Amino acid sequence: MAEGPLSENEEIHLFGMDDPTKVVEQIRRYVGDGRLEIAEVMAEELCAMLLSDKKRDLTRQRLLVEALRDHASILEIRGKWKQSIRAGKQRDAERKRLANTLSRAGDPEGAAVVKGLHTSDSIQTGRSHLGNGKLGPALSSFKAARRGAKYNLEASLRPLEGYEKLKGHLRKAGKAAKQLDAALAAAGPVNRLGEEFVLMPEGDSAHPLERLLVDIGRWCDPALALPAAPAVALKQRAAELSRQMESIATGEQAANARLQSAIDSLEPVVDYHEYSQSSRPPGD
Repeated sequence: MAEGPLSENEEIHLFGMDDPTKVVEQIRRYVGDGRLEIAEVMAEELCAMLLSDKKRDLTRQRLLVEALRDHASILEIRGKWKQSIRAGKQRDAERKRLANTLSRAGDPEGAAVVKGLHTSDSIQTGRSHLGNGKLGPALSSFKAARRGAKYNLEASLRPLEGYEKLKGHLRKAGKAAKQLDAALAAAGPVNRLGEEFVLMPEGDSAHPLERLLVDIGRWCDPALALPAAPAVALKQRAAELSRQMESIATGEQAANARLQSAIDSLEPVVDYHEYSQSSRPPGD
């Protein structure tokens, strides 16, 4: 007779916490499968176990930071905003501890990589503050994210989203709109990945463009009262991005402008036609 599915507590007990690396991998598999409840429980238990180890080595400190980052994100996805913010505070403290440990261990490059997580972690916290209905703390988090990545696109567009969602207008969002315009200018040309148009800012992930253009169109609607100058600038920026999308669609612009630019800048170190002629044996 076939047994029924294991309960969450039974699954966690069966899987065990002897190998935290495997637990992190399993948590991420659960998230990918949409099994968020068990992923949350496992992440919480793993974090508690690692935090209880006051003499954890560098490897376990890395795993703790990973587990805390996953836990905060899972809580955000599940709409548990306050819990996500609390987990984020713990994550930030342990991330700083990890960076300091790596610096003392003579690994400045590793420390720099860990410090670089500050941007995405601050954005994650900002999103949770928005979910919790707190615009001020959200704006502070997005500003903190931009300290390490001035033109980060998500950190630049989320403030406008926050004003719209929590205030219902953009009267005081002029500065945020200017920041978004600057971030779009710094993001480079439009690219196409498969059937999707994206922006690919250096050092950042690809950002879907078509939805962003819809958002910009809405934010520039006079009904939301965005100040005139930044509204005009954003409209012009959106028009230029739309023009590039059309040029890519018609073949007038390379689908991957960053790759094309790199190819165009290459200089062949060997003239292969000349090489093939000169390398032939006499009489050939």
